[in-house]
Amino acid sequence: MPKINVDPDEKYPRPYWPQELKDDGYVGELTLKPNACVVVIPKPGVKKEDIAKSLRILAADYQHQADMENKEPDKEGKGK
Repeated sequence: MPKINVDPDEKYPRPYWPQELKDDGYVGELTLKPNACVVVIPKPGVKKEDIAKSLRILAADYQHQADMENKEPDKEGKGK
């Protein structure tokens, strides 16, 4: 998974943009869609319906991960 690094101590931080994201089409003027705890950076030219579908898939994945974290392990160390 590509990561964007931003130095929190810089007065005017400039993120490092991974080559992988550039190769995937995340170039030019990118629009950020911030929310309370996430930022979405849509790929330029992508349809809003495709963004919405991707967000639903991501939300389901995060929900599944949260469900797995909240399961108590049984005696053998496996989930219930």
